[in-house]
Amino acid sequence: MGKPLNKREREFLKPAIVHGWEIEISPFRKTALWDGDSLLPVRVGTMAESLIKRGYLERISMGFGRDIIRATEKAKNLRCYRCSYGRTIKNGQQAGPCPHCDGGIKPEGANH
Repeated sequence: MGKPLNKREREFLKPAIVHGWEIEISPFRKTALWDGDSLLPVRVGTMAESLIKRGYLERISMGFGRDIIRATEKAKNLRCYRCSYGRTIKNGQQAGPCPHCDGGIKPEGANH
């Protein structure tokens, strides 16, 4: 197994793992965007490339300079299904932080 994700990498992956968003890259825009939303710009740099090399993200070419970067199954397996975005639910209300994850992402190697 490779080196574990650090806090910055986990925060970068959170929208892709927890919300299922994809990074859209277009030659017509200066910045890449989460799910094509101009209010959610994202910088695709060395950290994103490192996560692609390590198998947490995959880059898919859509042609004409357009790419999509999305979470792989390896990354999706880190999602915690015991809570709602890192908060436990009790009687339909958010109760507190989930003891099984950090913001909706389980630690690597966790079997739950």
